[in-house]
Amino acid sequence: MKGLEKFISTAKKLPSPDLYDVVEGYIKISMECSEIFKLLEGEAQVESELILIFESLEMILLRTASDLTHFNTVGNAIVKKTVSSHMKSLLGSLHSNNHRFVRQCLNFLSALVAQGPEAAREVLSHIYSYKAVSGLAKRRDKQGKPDVRMAYIQFVLSFLVSGDNATVGQILEVKEFLPEILNTGLKEDRLSVVNLILTTLKSRVEEDSQQTGASLVRGQVHSFLLDLCCSRKHGISFHDASFGTAGRAGNLVLLQFLVGLKQAPEDELVAELVVSVLKASPDILSRYFKETQHSYTPRLKSNWQDSVSLMKKIYEAQPDVCTIFQSQEAVPTSRLLSMIHVLSLPPVCNKAFFTQGLNLSNTGVQLTTFSCRRYERPRAALQGEPHQNFARYDDHCWKMAALSKKEKVETDAANTKKEESIEDAGAKEGPETAEVILLKALILQVICLYQKVVPHLVGQCKFDFSKLLKGILSEKGINEEVPPVLQYHILQLALELPSSKFSWFRLQDTTDSESSSSSEKSVLYQIMNMFVSSTTSHLKISTKQLVLKVLKDSGVFEYTWTELELWLDQLTALQPSQRETVIHFLEKVLVKLVSSSHVYTDKVASLVQEAAYVQANLSGQEGDAASIPVSHIDDVLDMLDVIMESSEGEKEFGPPLSDELIIQTFPFSALVPAALEARNKLPPGKDVVFEYLSSVLSRVLHCQRDPLALCLALLQYDKELMTTQPSPHPSVLHLHQYYSKWLPQQSDKQLFKSVEIPPKALQPSVTFSGLLREAYIQGPTALTKQDFVNNTHAAMSKAEFPVAMKQVLLYIKTTVEGFGSFSKDEGNTVLKNLLKILQLQVVRLLVIDDPTPSEPAAEVSHEGSDLFLEVNQSSEEEADRQQMIISCLSCILKHPCVQQWFLALERADFPPHNLKPVRLKQMCSLMTEHTRSMLVCASPTLKKLNQHDLLKPFFDAIVKAVLKELTEINILKTNTESAAMSVLTSLFYYMEFSDIKDVVSKLLLLPQEVLFCASKEEEAS
Repeated sequence: MKGLEKFISTAKKLPSPDLYDVVEGYIKISMECSEIFKLLEGEAQVESELILIFESLEMILLRTASDLTHFNTVGNAIVKKTVSSHMKSLLGSLHSNNHRFVRQCLNFLSALVAQGPEAAREVLSHIYSYKAVSGLAKRRDKQGKPDVRMAYIQFVLSFLVSGDNATVGQILEVKEFLPEILNTGLKEDRLSVVNLILTTLKSRVEEDSQQTGASLVRGQVHSFLLDLCCSRKHGISFHDASFGTAGRAGNLVLLQFLVGLKQAPEDELVAELVVSVLKASPDILSRYFKETQHSYTPRLKSNWQDSVSLMKKIYEAQPDVCTIFQSQEAVPTSRLLSMIHVLSLPPVCNKAFFTQGLNLSNTGVQLTTFSCRRYERPRAALQGEPHQNFARYDDHCWKMAALSKKEKVETDAANTKKEESIEDAGAKEGPETAEVILLKALILQVICLYQKVVPHLVGQCKFDFSKLLKGILSEKGINEEVPPVLQYHILQLALELPSSKFSWFRLQDTTDSESSSSSEKSVLYQIMNMFVSSTTSHLKISTKQLVLKVLKDSGVFEYTWTELELWLDQLTALQPSQRETVIHFLEKVLVKLVSSSHVYTDKVASLVQEAAYVQANLSGQEGDAASIPVSHIDDVLDMLDVIMESSEGEKEFGPPLSDELIIQTFPFSALVPAALEARNKLPPGKDVVFEYLSSVLSRVLHCQRDPLALCLALLQYDKELMTTQPSPHPSVLHLHQYYSKWLPQQSDKQLFKSVEIPPKALQPSVTFSGLLREAYIQGPTALTKQDFVNNTHAAMSKAEFPVAMKQVLLYIKTTVEGFGSFSKDEGNTVLKNLLKILQLQVVRLLVIDDPTPSEPAAEVSHEGSDLFLEVNQSSEEEADRQQMIISCLSCILKHPCVQQWFLALERADFPPHNLKPVRLKQMCSLMTEHTRSMLVCASPTLKKLNQHDLLKPFFDAIVKAVLKELTEINILKTNTESAAMSVLTSLFYYMEFSDIKDVVSKLLLLPQEVLFCASKEEEAS
């Protein structure tokens, strides 16, 4: 070993004219270096000896690869001998904890690779199979001494120097080699190491004729620049909370750097760098666009399109405007507005930009111009969830801020007019290209955004938007010539704009029904026709929402607009040949109702008042104790008017406008008396209208909490019908037979006793609602049949929810109120079956996990289709499903009958009744047990949907019942669990601690012998 040490020390000084060349002399004596390799054989060597052996071979290899190239056969022999016999042990040594030993192994491997491309391939193939180099790039000496990382870098770079193109490509691609070196702290390496890497890459990769790995080098440089320019920790970027509005110098170095990147619009990697830097430093946004040499003047050139595309990427990447309000520091309103402008409005998108872009006749330029307006508008609308500090800037501040936007408003006004002219011009063209269709869709989308951001501008517009609706409508519903994307966005525009912007009704045609049927149809008629004839789910939903919006905005359906869905949904059940007649009838009724709303709202009010007095007389109470919470319905209406008209900030008076008050005051809409009045004046041959009205009114009846007012209305108009038509339509007779179930005894239930009620010509009903209705008309005999529950369960459909649930609730309420009129077994069975059906409905509701997939949105072209049809189908379906669940469970859990009778016996708090104690106990037990089952089934879903308020009344009832039981508890031990404790143990997991803490405190105060019961074995002993 001493000889090797002397050999190495001398070889390090060579070549030198003053010294004997020991390397060349040894090679001449021993061409295969057998003496040195013999030292590697035998017993395992210690690391100090291996260091000398590897270093001596390294000295020989370095000479054969440089000045002794005529002895290259010796170098190749060493490579083959090492690779064939000692490579495994050599690579295994790389895992040693001895840093010097690992460095020497890597130096020896580098010398092997330096022998040429063939040697590099052989070494690389063994490294591939053994994977021994993982993690070596991270073994760094913290004191800056030569370390394993430096030796590893030299080893990897040796492949770039000595390997062929295939080998170089592998080194650039494999993540354990060059990528790992560049990604594991290149910034912390010494300049000499970085220079070595860059020099090697430049000579062997970037300047190589084959351009091997050029993209990788650009990617690594890009990553380095991103870290340098965007990182607050490692880079040169400084945070400016004012976004450049405070007058500070800011990131001038970054600004100059970005302005110099002239190839940003054409080069994706450079564009990404610009976008990222401006996202991290938005304070230089405005100055960048002022100083950049990119031209944003609209023109027919591709470089303008590229510049606009870069601008959109920059602003789409900016942080959300709402982040401005996350600062704990109060910012002056003027500066706040300037900060919003910085993040939302590019300085180059001024009035001249849009005017010139829209004046060019090229559709592509117009499309690009409008696309700028489309992406900036949502940001100006402050979309996103506002921060809690947003409340600091009150309405007065925002009004002041709005005054400073005069120039912007003028720009918007000019653009709005331009949009209208383009829309009109587009309508006059012949066959349209996909680009023109996309332009029109974008115009519609921009107008929607105007309505959200600056609605007063749209309000000043004189354009009749009804023309847009008429363009997509026809006598048969949808104009098939109009692309679906335009249909969708025109409907979305109609939903956004105020109803006053459209001419919905033809008030002048309401008196002449015959002439109106042949004249031009109103927009409302065509929208309803489009709703029933649409086959695309989005169009059907949009048209339905539009009809509801128009009628709700009329003021007649402010509190009863949900009933309108029943009228519209029943239209879809009609045959195509029947729809025109019914839609024309419904339109005529709606027009008359809107024009004379006070007449029919007064009728509803008088009917509600009459029902209140009838109910009071039936219960033997005074009129002011009736079900209506206020003694006179006119007082209620006056009170609501005052509340609605009260100015903002003034203190409201009177009872709160709760859901219960609305339900009791407005049980049904004014459309019911208006439709019944028009029904009584129908000429012969309108059978389909009679059948439609009977179906709708049945569903309206099912949605009533207290159906008496509606039944009195039906009875009143049926009496009028008898005076004009001695033989009413069969559907009228069947409806009278049905609603008479809820009329009091003294009412004229036998109104049509002189008229023979014909049997239904249709086949027996197969729908859930129809089966239930037929059984209810037949009476307890049908409701107590063994197969009644199974038959109705088989007919359940989610399409009938939540009306079907309200129908069952109506039957349950009626059965509970008349429970004493049934025989003992009959009453129990009827109520039990109805409660079972309701429980099955809840189960069916909660397992609607597989909604039917809707049609994909129609595409005009593959390019840009996602831009316009921004409909997330899966999220919409999930939201609709959740809304359906909440709506259905709300109608059940908020129903007074369900709430009041739950644990009523245990709470000793009964609603008004006339039952004897035994029957009362039976009914309370049934109601409590089935309500508990429904709560157990629904509570997990309600907890997941954060609907704790729906469960709160029941949890309060449980706590009250349990506390009452614990207060009156019998000290004698019992193994029988009470109903209250049974419900508590079933539902306590879903209760909040605040709900149950009183019960826990009470339990802890009880004696031990009451809390713990003996087991059966202990009792037996």
